[in-house]
Amino acid sequence: MSGGGATSLFGGATDPGRGSLELALHARLPLLVGSGLQLDYTAGVVPVALAFGTRVSGAGLPDGTLRSETAYGAGVDGLGFVAHLGRSDRWQPYVSVVGGVRLFEQPVPDPRGLRFNFSADLGAGVAFRVAPAHRVAVGVVLHHLSNGGLGSANPSFNGFDIAVSVGRWSERGSRRGPS
Repeated sequence: MSGGGATSLFGGATDPGRGSLELALHARLPLLVGSGLQLDYTAGVVPVALAFGTRVSGAGLPDGTLRSETAYGAGVDGLGFVAHLGRSDRWQPYVSVVGGVRLFEQPVPDPRGLRFNFSADLGAGVAFRVAPAHRVAVGVVLHHLSNGGLGSANPSFNGFDIAVSVGRWSERGSRRGPS
């Protein structure tokens, strides 16, 4: 789960009233296991995606006037990689990159956008052992959302999110869990 506000990094929406919140369920498959590195493939579903501060036009508003609403959506993260670094069994830093698609009930982040958007996340954090086979991971994610040029305009949203994950590791090299 992650949520956060907008940033001006790489352009996009910079209004302080904009932000996002997503609930994502991911599964992971180890691709490479070494002495100080594990690379996992990750994919998942996003049953809840909220885009706060989406600008919409509507009935009863003067022409050109926009109001701020929350757009509701969902999606799929089809392509992702997580690299776990180090050998510690108590804690492990990680970096991740995940890409997917989102479908919202209205154009995001404003009327020039589309309901269909691509998402890209770049994250880093640390996973901690909380029980013999369970970990909790906490990190920061740069979240990008845009229609990728599919529409006549390509407004985007860029935000820093806090990510919290809970997962299970059976043993090093065959684990499932937080990214």
